[in-house]
Amino acid sequence: MSWTGGTVVFRENCYPYSETFIWEQAARLPGSNVVGYRRVHDLPPLTTDVVLGDRHPRRAVVEARLLKLSRRSVWLHAVLLAHRPKAILAHSTYEAWSLLPSARQLKIPVVVAIHGSDVTRRPEAVSRDHYSLRQVNRHFGEFASQVALFLPASRFLAQALRDRGVSSEKVRIHHVGIPIPAAAAPEVRHRRITYVGRIAPSKGVGVLLDAFSRAAAQDPDVRLTIVGDGPLAPSLRDQAARSGVASRVEFTGQRPPGQVRSIMRDSLLVVVPSEVGADGVQEGLGQVSLEAQSHGVPVLVTAVGGLPETLPPEQGAVSPPGDVQALSRAMHQLLTQPKMRCAMGLAGRSWVSREFDIDRQTVELQELLQAVT
Repeated sequence: MSWTGGTVVFRENCYPYSETFIWEQAARLPGSNVVGYRRVHDLPPLTTDVVLGDRHPRRAVVEARLLKLSRRSVWLHAVLLAHRPKAILAHSTYEAWSLLPSARQLKIPVVVAIHGSDVTRRPEAVSRDHYSLRQVNRHFGEFASQVALFLPASRFLAQALRDRGVSSEKVRIHHVGIPIPAAAAPEVRHRRITYVGRIAPSKGVGVLLDAFSRAAAQDPDVRLTIVGDGPLAPSLRDQAARSGVASRVEFTGQRPPGQVRSIMRDSLLVVVPSEVGADGVQEGLGQVSLEAQSHGVPVLVTAVGGLPETLPPEQGAVSPPGDVQALSRAMHQLLTQPKMRCAMGLAGRSWVSREFDIDRQTVELQELLQAVT
């Protein structure tokens, strides 16, 4: 590990597959160190990581819990005191809340990247186990006054912050971005529709499966690949069997980022069928949509949260959430019109390359962090 003395990116766990975008950003952010408690060995460590659990795993568990419950961590405070970063970047409101006392004592500005569930979930729906987020919601005005800058990933999330009373001067829309591949996916691909993400109620995978069953009745060669895992996976396998499409639906489970990219590149269409969760949670933006489009693969999303913002203006395919018939029609249309798919793929790749390139976005992030110091 080499200490850079610039920005501390704080993450309790480093790094699960679901946070590949944070890993990609941290790897590119000059003068940054990721500081955290536990190592999750899904993604490789960065040379600038400072992770307590690498050397003291038991202490890391204790310190992480103390930070959540009391907003105090002797180890974290000592790290910040010794190295005096110019800014701290947190990727959730609840982690920012926990470290704010140390940051304020040491006069280090805190910037919070907003990705979704912590500001879209209704306060009364937050689990009792999620103590830090419950505290953020209870003291949100105080919390917002102490944060130097909020970086929501979409216009939708920016409005959610303003609706909770955050001053517009403290809100700056910023995309983490994604790496842009040198070449688009080949034109000849498997006749496959792909879903990538957690298999949970708000993700709409059950609706996708029903819609696929209808589309499959009109297209004997099309297949559906579901990449990811979650609590609904067993019931969805049963649903596929009941619908008579089990032999045409593949559940891959969780896969490393490289394998996910290969699956998407070999797909005719990627679908992001999210819904508004029972707890109010909505998609903040939609990294899967961006990544698929970066490969030139057309994407069909639902009109939920920030998902429509991932598509080129007036050129994207958007379906109402929870509407099996509408989703099935849209899928069938794209499956049967190769020229439309090609045009959407080209437009999407151009759009994402222009608006969401991670290298360009990271330069902008560096400027935003410098502005608060």
